[in-house]
Amino acid sequence: MEKTTFDLGLAAYRAGNYTEAKACWQRCAEEEDHPTAMYNLGTLYESGRGVGRDEKAAFSWYERAAGAGLPAAMYRLARCFKQGYGTEKDDAAWSDWLFRAAAAGHAEAQFEGARHLMAHDQLPRIAEELMHQAAAQGHPGAQYEYGRICRKRGTAEGMSEAAAWYRRAAGQGDVDSMSQLGSMYEYGDGVPQNYEEAARFYAMAAERGNCFAQWKTGLFLKDGRGVGKDTARAFKLLHAAAAQHSPHARYAQHALGDAYEQGDGVAPDPAEAARWYRQAAEQGYEYAQNKLGTLYHQGKGVGQDDTAAIEWLSRAASRGLAAASFNLGIVYYEGRSVEPNDAEALRCFRKAAESGHAPALNAIGVMYGEGRGVPKNAAEAIRYYRAAADAGDLQATTNLAWSYFNGEGVARDYGKAVRGFERAAQAGIHQAVLGLAVCYRLGKGVAKDKVRARELFLRAAQMGNLEAPHFLTAKGQELRPVSELDIKSTAGDIAGSILEALFNQLSEGEYDD
Repeated sequence: MEKTTFDLGLAAYRAGNYTEAKACWQRCAEEEDHPTAMYNLGTLYESGRGVGRDEKAAFSWYERAAGAGLPAAMYRLARCFKQGYGTEKDDAAWSDWLFRAAAAGHAEAQFEGARHLMAHDQLPRIAEELMHQAAAQGHPGAQYEYGRICRKRGTAEGMSEAAAWYRRAAGQGDVDSMSQLGSMYEYGDGVPQNYEEAARFYAMAAERGNCFAQWKTGLFLKDGRGVGKDTARAFKLLHAAAAQHSPHARYAQHALGDAYEQGDGVAPDPAEAARWYRQAAEQGYEYAQNKLGTLYHQGKGVGQDDTAAIEWLSRAASRGLAAASFNLGIVYYEGRSVEPNDAEALRCFRKAAESGHAPALNAIGVMYGEGRGVPKNAAEAIRYYRAAADAGDLQATTNLAWSYFNGEGVARDYGKAVRGFERAAQAGIHQAVLGLAVCYRLGKGVAKDKVRARELFLRAAQMGNLEAPHFLTAKGQELRPVSELDIKSTAGDIAGSILEALFNQLSEGEYDD
């Protein structure tokens, strides 16, 4: 079959003979009004192949091809108007030709038009339909974006559909879709939870430089989740992610701060932890701001500075982080390098408690129990201790147990006290271990058992409880006789008058030595 003039031009172009291609297409355009030949001439003038680069000539040929109904030319003409290429910038003309191209089925125009409408919150149904049309034509960017649209519906069907679109885009090399699939498999959103699959997709995206995926892959490798544990590679990826100019870099910086603070995979280094937290905090990451503020209050890795602590914790709290409001309350409550401020402490605790923050509920209970910032009210203290304990706070469980032991705000009930102490002691709350030791020493709620009591006092002391050693001999081997117990020598680390009540019981002969 004899080749057409257009085909001859195409063959010449593929052979690198752009001058001959231009000559063939020029004849087609002028003699046959061939739209694709016109469009191809525009690309030659734009690229300077076979002719000198000429913006106006390129624009003119695109305009003629677009007028002849060629979708690709309509889209290219729209870009000319947007960029001022070969003509004056004209946003109205850009929009007109862009949506003409989209209506004519041009996938890139559909994708760009949909994104424009979505960015300006205009015609959401049309935007969604355009994105779907582009995705259905195989546009990977549109497949990713349409996956996001499906995921935002929040339904099981939408999540499943999102995963399907992400898979299609990932198959074409779309890195963001790989990362999203990793997230969906990690949390079981729209797909069965599968850490191995999550690790696989994260790794695919991480290899291509995706910051979010590098952070996630680093965490998976560090913890050995879904993949073999590899600390060296984990930290290499975390450092790579942390060094990127990406909004996700702060997550990796925060993760490095946590690792150095906790000694997780590296030697503990509070100063290095503070350095990484600061990098993430300065990018507005509230979790890092909370951590950095806490380090300033504790004086770990940085000089103790409650003013700096208040600044960073306030920033995090203003972003709605309940833990930061609670920690800010602790700064005001303790007042290490600033004056204690009970009113501010209570305000912060209440703010955190609004989000159901259990330690904050417990702290409000403590303030009612002590009468700090509010009139002393044992019944209110109990109400907050119960709410915090019900939310899982074991320090509140301990405080509630002491309240039952002493009959403060509730009827005395040694059985409930013992059960509370046992539950909290199993989780490592040293005040609960002390309380359980006292119960065994006195035989309250349990059979008196001096051997068990001594073991528990010693355990509490080893956990850092400052009251426990008072009940033991200097070498910590035996229980001290009642006659040697002196309330003034205690450190008073338990809220309210718990120890005072305890010593009152001892002095009243409620147990025999």
